[in-house]
Order: sequence, then C-alpha cells, then structure tokens
Amino acid sequence: MRAQQWDIIKSAITDLNAPWLLLGDLNFIMDACEKSGGNKVSQTQLDNNRDLIEMAGLYNLPFSGNIMTCSNRRHGAELIQERLDRALGNDSWFNYFPNSHVFHLAPIGSDHSPILVTTARNNCPTKKPRKFNKCWLRDPQCKDIIGNINRELELLHAEGVVDSNDTRLIVLHEKLDYWNKIQADFYSQRAKDDMLNFDDKNSANFHTRANHRKRRSQIECI
Repeated sequence: MRAQQWDIIKSAITDLNAPWLLLGDLNFIMDACEKSGGNKVSQTQLDNNRDLIEMAGLYNLPFSGNIMTCSNRRHGAELIQERLDRALGNDSWFNYFPNSHVFHLAPIGSDHSPILVTTARNNCPTKKPRKFNKCWLRDPQCKDIIGNINRELELLHAEGVVDSNDTRLIVLHEKLDYWNKIQADFYSQRAKDDMLNFDDKNSANFHTRANHRKRRSQIECI
C-alpha cells in the first residue's frame, strides 16, 4: 500500500463514527494467496498492509466468487491475477449491516471484475439443532436433578436392587447418562466461550464480535 494512499484513507476516517465502507480497486493485496503469477509480494509488505487496515478499524466483507478480481489477460507463464478489488467496513458498518456481502462478478470488457455489495440477504429458513444453553446448568434446579438421580440410585442399591435389568435402575441410568452428556456439552461450550466476558455482554464490542462470528459460520457456496 502506497504511503499517499494510506494518508488519504486516514484523513477520510479521522473523527468519523458513522458506518462507512471502503470499496473498489484498492491496488494492494493482504495475503499471498491473493496473487498468482508475476513477482511475489514480500511477507513484510503483506504484514504492513494488514497492520494498516487493522489500525484503521476495517474488516473484509465476506465474498462469493473467484478470489482473483484483476487479470493482465495474458496466457501461460505471463498470466498475472490478483485480488485488488475489495470492500472493507468499520465496526459501525457491520453493526448496521451485519448481513452485508460482496459478490465478485464475471469481468466483461475489462481487466477487473465488477464487485457487487449487498446490505441485506435473503434468509433461508433452516432448522437449527436444539442446543442446550450452558446458562441452564447454572440454575440450582439443574444440579438438583443430577443429585436426586444419584440419591435414588443409592437408595435402590441400599435396598439390594442391583439387577441391571431392573426397570427402575434402567430408567435412572438413562436419565443420568442424559445429564452427563449435557454436562460434557456445557464444558465444551465454556471452552469456546471463555474469550467472551459475560460482564461485557451488552457492550458494542460483544455484539460486533458476535456478528463477525455469525458471518464466519455461514456457508456461501459449495
């Protein structure tokens, strides 16, 4: 990224708190996979480009289509392709338009592919698996259920009921297995969510990160 180009970007975002989008031929790449053919861009330059974008508080919009948006339209060893066209948004943009998406269209009469940004997408109604919320396990009643099952098993054992085919034992063990699986899911969820502080769940940063996580989990095309 040229210094003059970066200066223009910095001057545009100074004291700007509104949602905004940087869109078009930005003439730089952010990863080695965004260029094919020609001279390689040094890792130092790639790191500098990413650092500058991060300092500006910008993020890539998710996209569909060919990753390469620019070509010198040559053939064989002379062919050079790059991802020079992109859309970058700030936190406010993603808060206002969490479903925004970029489509890389087919190039027609140009060495650049047109890119189309949509701010709202059609939500396909899909059935989501029912998921046990770990907050439920914090309810004392949930722990009481597990404790009651264990106590009932102890009472039956004390009465000499040890036959594994006894209906009462079968039912209690099935319940215990069910709640043990829920407990395992709880710890699995907690391992994933430890990065999110529950004290900050109403902060703008929490919702921004949640939106980013949601976008990453979407499958755009196969």
